[in-house]
Amino acid sequence: MKTRKTKKFAKILTPVLATTLAVTPMFSALTASAANGGSAIPRYDTQAAATAVATELNIKLTGEGSVLLKNKANALPLNKKSVKVTVFGAAASSLQGGSGKVQEVLADDGFAVNETVITESTLEGATVGDYADAAIVVLKRGGGEGSDLAVATKEKANDAAENGGVWEHKRLAQDAEGDDVKHNQMLTAAELEMIELAKAQCDKVIVLLNTSNAMEMYNLDNDDGVDAIMFIGRPGANGIKAIPKLLSGEWNPSGKLVDEWYRDFSADPTWYNSIANVQNGAGSNTYILADGSQASSISMHGVDYSEDIYIGYKYYETVYAEILAGRLQYVDGVLSTGAGTPAQAAQWHDDNVVYPFGYGLSYTNFEIGTPVLSADSLKAADISSSVGSPAKEKTVTVTVDVTNTGSVSGKEVVEIYVQAPYTVGGIEKAAVSLVGYAKTKELKPGEKQTLSIQVNLQDMASYDYADANGNGFKGYELEEAISCRFT
Repeated sequence: MKTRKTKKFAKILTPVLATTLAVTPMFSALTASAANGGSAIPRYDTQAAATAVATELNIKLTGEGSVLLKNKANALPLNKKSVKVTVFGAAASSLQGGSGKVQEVLADDGFAVNETVITESTLEGATVGDYADAAIVVLKRGGGEGSDLAVATKEKANDAAENGGVWEHKRLAQDAEGDDVKHNQMLTAAELEMIELAKAQCDKVIVLLNTSNAMEMYNLDNDDGVDAIMFIGRPGANGIKAIPKLLSGEWNPSGKLVDEWYRDFSADPTWYNSIANVQNGAGSNTYILADGSQASSISMHGVDYSEDIYIGYKYYETVYAEILAGRLQYVDGVLSTGAGTPAQAAQWHDDNVVYPFGYGLSYTNFEIGTPVLSADSLKAADISSSVGSPAKEKTVTVTVDVTNTGSVSGKEVVEIYVQAPYTVGGIEKAAVSLVGYAKTKELKPGEKQTLSIQVNLQDMASYDYADANGNGFKGYELEEAISCRFT
């Protein structure tokens, strides 16, 4: 069974809060320092000076925010002094949310780059010649406010061929002929053909994902012919200049995912209730007028957030926890009520999640020490608050040591998760919730840094809108625990 890409939790219990804090190397955040002695609004003498600072910051943002998702047999970093690379994909010359060309920034940074870019429309008879050491395949996706990605494209789906008979989508949209069609998070047939050509002609294949959205990466992650995958997001006007530095190891990737990347978008709860619902064969989810007719002249449509608090990683981690707790079971690919087992929980996660929220690799290794709270215990009265009566204690500080145990320099991210006590039938709670994070400085091999992460105590609270626990209170509250499970 495939190893679950999960978080290594080291947990401690605060007696009064009865809340479990989990520390794990995860999620990336970069806070830009304000200029002029800490002024919130940097000021520069000239436009040129301001532009230069903004340019460097944007390159740094891409460098620290890009996420290494796969690195088979340490395929990366590449030695730019000896490798010859070929760039694949029309996206390389026309980035989504960015400018510049991948092949040009690679060459400018010292890589030997094939002058010919092989795109999805120039595959027939294409050869890489002497530039076969590595293929840099660039894939892009758009999407944004007012331009949602299509849940139903014009390309027919072919699960049997593309998924190797290992799995199939749960419920894709259908075209007028009743055939399943692809959505935009899936790779197109042309992209897959391009990747196959790269695999056939190059010693290594590195895929760069130029997208703001999670994509279906299960097949590429499990493809031995694809050596590395890196998510570069939308690099902006000049962030692309960070890419060669990341690929060569001059910069060590330290970004972490801020989304859950699942195998099958059509199996995610949001698939059944999003955008215009064309994926469900419902057509436009337009409002119905009082007389029963469709309001075709009104461009608005409604989407109910029926997922409640179980969105993204909170859904996947909660289902995993419920199977572990024996309240759900996963048998023959079907999730249902029943007494599950740890093996079922791991299998469910492996079948559904490719890269979990907060996931990200590095060219080095880190050891995360035991977290320590700033207070051994807190009185419930001190953390309670109401209108006009703020809490006396608003935060706690978690300190943790991070040591670079690898052979090259790099940065690591530590995230703090809370796991509140849960009672069946009581207040609805996700299994884990992110409440704090921090990134180290660049640590040399063997170097250690102590991070201090401030956690807002009220971020641990759960909302009880119906007094589900019967204590006579409706609102945000922290419950005391009778017991706590450590994993």
